[in-house]
Amino acid sequence: MEIFRRRRSRLGEPNLRRLPLGRVVGPGGLGPPGLPRSFGHRRLLLENDLSQALANGLDDFQLGVPLGEITSSYELFAGGTKVGGVGALPPDARMEYDRHRIYELPKSSIDDKHRVVLALRVWRSPISRSQEGGPTRGPFLIGHFDQLKTRALLSGIPYLVLIAIFATVGIYHLRLYAEHRNLVEYFWFGAFALDVGAYCLLRSQWKYDLSDNFILLKNLEYVAIYALPAIGIQFMASLYSRKIGPWLRTYQLSFVALAAVAGLTPDLRFNITTLWMTQIWVLPTIGYTGVVAFQEYRRGHPQAMLLTSTLFLATCLFDLAVDRNLAQGPQMIPVGMTVMIFSMAASLANRLIRTCRELEGLTDSLELRVTEKTAQLREHTEHLELKNLELEKAQESLREATLTDPLTTLRNRRFISEYLDYDIARVLRSYGPTRGKSASSEHRDLVFFMLDLDHFKDVNDQHGHDAGDRVLKDTA
Repeated sequence: MEIFRRRRSRLGEPNLRRLPLGRVVGPGGLGPPGLPRSFGHRRLLLENDLSQALANGLDDFQLGVPLGEITSSYELFAGGTKVGGVGALPPDARMEYDRHRIYELPKSSIDDKHRVVLALRVWRSPISRSQEGGPTRGPFLIGHFDQLKTRALLSGIPYLVLIAIFATVGIYHLRLYAEHRNLVEYFWFGAFALDVGAYCLLRSQWKYDLSDNFILLKNLEYVAIYALPAIGIQFMASLYSRKIGPWLRTYQLSFVALAAVAGLTPDLRFNITTLWMTQIWVLPTIGYTGVVAFQEYRRGHPQAMLLTSTLFLATCLFDLAVDRNLAQGPQMIPVGMTVMIFSMAASLANRLIRTCRELEGLTDSLELRVTEKTAQLREHTEHLELKNLELEKAQESLREATLTDPLTTLRNRRFISEYLDYDIARVLRSYGPTRGKSASSEHRDLVFFMLDLDHFKDVNDQHGHDAGDRVLKDTA
């Protein structure tokens, strides 16, 4: 019987082997009689392929075994010696089912026939969704310890890159909203991207670099996943300018309430026992997203992301099927989220570019209209100034006419009445003690003539008024 199947590692080294762990068998299987149903044992005798690996020189290095998710906690034994574990077994049981660990196998666990026996002692929590305790998903390999650590580090880098991208996208769009408060969809997209980044972080092994509190980290993961539908509905409504009705608003707030309860519970009992109901409850969100994307696509909306929305919904449905043991495969939601985030970012970027171009076009049009209006206003102003000048000249001519005798062109009595007192006062000031030294002497004096033509009446009587007028004009 072949215990291992060869699998080339990412480093190109054929020194990693897959452990055929499968499910852990409880009482009635490999476990001793009388063991509680929550316990199970699994024992592996690694002989054939291990012997070949040791013969190829692997005995010069430290062997290691990485273990992925095992429900709900376990202890690992190699050659009868405990080499580690995750969580704690009863009586002080503590579940920690999704933590990956890499264990060094002591050389003493390998016998003289190049054989090693690995044993798992597993405890399944009563609130676990799994019917049996044991391995669920993750790496189950054996090989060079340093190579396994390098592999684990490299396998976690894509998640770290995605987390950094989601955080950058979220913060950038929140900054855009802070500068342009009318772009509400940018705020909700930024919140959605940050929530997706938080969920990816809490689903990865990088979360244990932040805290070793498994209950806290797991509750925060439930908060992140429960908040996604509420934020997604708000983003879709803002993006497509749709009004959220009372029923949809109530449905949206139910996820907010679930997220709040998930974050406040002291353990995982509520979150685990109600997860299947929440998975069913989220199906209307998936349907709403698909229907809205299809309707907006039919309407020709430039931001209608039908293809990416369909892909994201497909990954959600696939992961729900995997979680309900209806299908098998890796977790695909991060892939769908990544595609959707990039598609949304590209769509919103195109929208921003289009808005900026429209704004530039409106600005150019406004500048052209302002230039035209300015030219028209300048023309009207020049015309008004010309009219005002003509009016001032007409007023000046009219005033001159009122102060001048039309026959003799000399100043008339009205002129004397208006200006005589002023001229006399000016002359008196020029002769006064405060007269300036630079005063002009040619305007210092005032001469007033009064002329009387003798026998002028006889001229009018004998020769007529026309002759009298000519006499007046010649005399003037």
